[in-house]
Amino acid sequence: MEFRGFAGLFYKISDLITMFTGSNLLWALFNLPLLYLVFSMLFVQNSNQLITLVVTMLILAPFIFFPATTAMFGVIRKRILGEDIKLMQSFWRYYKENYGRSMVGGLLIGFMWIVLIVDYYFFTAYVANWFMYPFLILALFLFVFTLHFFSLTVHVDSKLKETFKVGLLLTLGNPLLTLGLGVITGFIIYVSFQVVTFLIPFFMGSLISYLSFLAFYKFFMRFIKSIGQTGVSDTPAN
Repeated sequence: MEFRGFAGLFYKISDLITMFTGSNLLWALFNLPLLYLVFSMLFVQNSNQLITLVVTMLILAPFIFFPATTAMFGVIRKRILGEDIKLMQSFWRYYKENYGRSMVGGLLIGFMWIVLIVDYYFFTAYVANWFMYPFLILALFLFVFTLHFFSLTVHVDSKLKETFKVGLLLTLGNPLLTLGLGVITGFIIYVSFQVVTFLIPFFMGSLISYLSFLAFYKFFMRFIKSIGQTGVSDTPAN
């Protein structure tokens, strides 16, 4: 049955909100240990405690955060491409089928984040404070690269090496996309934690996933045409 007019608009908006909320709640449920650590960061007393929490999160992330976030990206992808969604079934299927790949990718990306954080602490504490600026730029690029990793994992059928290669090319090859995506998602995270905290369990993750995959998909198709064959095919991973 298809609704028209105001009823149809109301139905589409309600369905979109349900998808955002449902996928975000599932994502939050699977990330409860990490969410606890995130909220603990609000009560740290010094930089050493903060670094300890961040490193602990990065160690746990490949086994918890990456598989759950990949599953959420998978659900969002199906929505953007207009495919039918059975929310819990789709989330669980993406979670199971991509767990190993997400974990290995998460271990590699988590290691990159740890190196970046340790180097940031060393250079800003023992060399010069101005080093914080180039490290913030590197963090922006690594953050967007991480988002591209999730989008590529659920959208294309490729080896992990090729996924990293294409993700890196997308991140470095389109600085405007990288800057825009980094600023917008950073703003969503800031607002979620500092202004409207109810967004965290209901909308924060799914909204970031939606905007990230939408931007990724738009530029990915153009990217594939520009570089030709790379070993990566525009075929759903699931």
